[in-house]
Order: sequence, then C-alpha cells, then structure tokens
Amino acid sequence: MIRTFASRALRARQQTVRFYALDGAKGFNDRESAFENMYFNKSDEAALRKLLSKVKSQSQTSDPGASMSSDAADLASLRAIVGKYSVSEADMKALLHWKHAHY
Repeated sequence: MIRTFASRALRARQQTVRFYALDGAKGFNDRESAFENMYFNKSDEAALRKLLSKVKSQSQTSDPGASMSSDAADLASLRAIVGKYSVSEADMKALLHWKHAHY
C-alpha cells in the first residue's frame, strides 16, 4: 500500500513538472508555426512562378501577335525609363528577359 501511494505521488509530481516545463513553450509553438508558414509561402511562391512561366510560354506560342505587341509595350515602357541613358538594344532585351524570367 505504501508502494502504491509512493508511486502515485511520484507520478503526480512528474506530471506537474512536465506541465511546468511545457507551460513556457508557448513562444516556441508560435515560432515553429511562423517557420512553417514561411516555408509554405516560399514553396507556394516557387510553384506560382513556375506556373506563370508556363502560362507566358504557352501564350507566346498560341498567340504570337499578342505576344509581340506585349513585348513591344514592355520595350516602350523600358525605353521611357532608361531613355536618358545610353543603353543598347541588346541590353534592353536582356533586361526584359531578366524581368520575365525572374518576376
């Protein structure tokens, strides 16, 4: 009987200590969920970028006229921005390629 009481008391003490140890872990759970959200946001962004590049490539092959007018509009807006600098056509096309590849 004394053994049973002692084991129950020891078990209750261990549970109390475990409760106090987990009591301060609230910030840890918030931090963990923040890291999880960041991971999924980055993976979603990568998937959306991949999807956007597929849509752009499909639109260029299916409707080349619209693609050419879109490229001409992009080139015109780029000329408006960097027109006061001496930027070559090759550099402007490289900038547009970089823009479409990365954004």
